Amino acid sequence: MGTRDKRNRRAENRVFQDYTIAIGNNRYPMKDSRSAKEMVREFASPLAPFVDEERSLYSVAIFAWNISMLPAERHDELIDEFIAPLAERGTEGSAHLKEVIRALIERRLKAYPREEVAFLPNPPRDLSIGGA
Repeated sequence: MGTRDKRNRRAENRVFQDYTIAIGNNRYPMKDSRSAKEMVREFASPLAPFVDEERSLYSVAIFAWNISMLPAERHDELIDEFIAPLAERGTEGSAHLKEVIRALIERRLKAYPREEVAFLPNPPRDLSIGGA
């Protein structure tokens, strides 16, 4: 594995440590699950050429994955909430991002119809010095 590949894997692992796998009532650290990480990598792969930063790539992919498991009538509302900060800043591309998320939802439903796993964000780590 080359230096660039190692850097990419380290960056991915920093992102994956921020999520927990939820299957029913069971919870597992995503960073410890090679199969979950591979599934998310494969699922997000169509986005990779368009997104430079791993955190953004996987955040969008995991968001799309998770809302794909909810009733379809909620998708647009949740997508709008997700992209609202971009729209507020006047970022062109929020409409495109909405279409990308919809395409990822379709991809999840077709490629992984039986997967019942959700990816939950871990609570933020306390970064204060000396506690609160």
